[in-house]
Amino acid sequence: GGESMITVIIPTYNRKALLLRAVESVLRQTHRELECIIVDDASTDGTGAAVQQLDDPRIRYVCMAQNSGACAARNHGLAMARGEYIAWQDSDDFWHDDYLEKQLAFLQGKAADVVVCRMNRHAEDGMRVFPDFGEPTRITYDMLLRESLCSTQCILGRTAVYRDEGFDPEAPRLQDWDLMLRVAQKYRVWLQPDALAEVYVQPDSISSKPEKLLAGMIRLYRKHHAAINAPHRGPALALQWLRQMTQAADNCGAALWTEELLQIAPAWVYRRGQAAAWQRIVIHTAQNEENPEM
Repeated sequence: GGESMITVIIPTYNRKALLLRAVESVLRQTHRELECIIVDDASTDGTGAAVQQLDDPRIRYVCMAQNSGACAARNHGLAMARGEYIAWQDSDDFWHDDYLEKQLAFLQGKAADVVVCRMNRHAEDGMRVFPDFGEPTRITYDMLLRESLCSTQCILGRTAVYRDEGFDPEAPRLQDWDLMLRVAQKYRVWLQPDALAEVYVQPDSISSKPEKLLAGMIRLYRKHHAAINAPHRGPALALQWLRQMTQAADNCGAALWTEELLQIAPAWVYRRGQAAAWQRIVIHTAQNEENPEM
């Protein structure tokens, strides 16, 4: 019919069984006008043969020449996309049947460039709906500096936005947060309160690698440190970032405080004996509200 074409991009690597479940959730969508681009990141488990069995003309399969990571695979799919809009799936997760229909209607209703829905997030300690907003909300750069609100498989947006701002292939983790921090500075982003995706935190997934989380956080902090430490924001936001990075460093037994990171840290970060001990520093605020060892 006269529906808008949506391109769904699924990067996958050695997740054959889960991939087929994710693809099913795409092909079952009530919004029928779609193409599903599966970007195989050089799997070795017979993923390609399994996809060939799927009999649906809306599926397009491409295999990367060498394993390049999910962000490079997503950008590869983006270059091939024919749709006016793009949605991102991951082979671990699946969508409710009305995901595309509701996301597109919401985007058009808000005249937004990108919309993000809530998700049912399943982890070892149970399920929770994330994020905990109850009504449609415009998502600003300031909000995203405080918290990552956008999971890749919950984002639908105009293709032109992603052609302008793609995924950072160098991002070790937090690639969705990185993308949306850039997008929200230039485009209209809205949060859709309906939870339309089931997201499973896999014990074997990249999330369980604390070194990658630390590297991802430091990379984001470097990119946005001027905004995080802007004088009008006060110390609370910078404290939050420094605490999270310190926690991530402690989780993998890594050193956080390199000379480079201290150079872009806020002025109130006390350099004990200046260069004497880069590893442990004390953070304090002008108000002396707290004095945590970090």
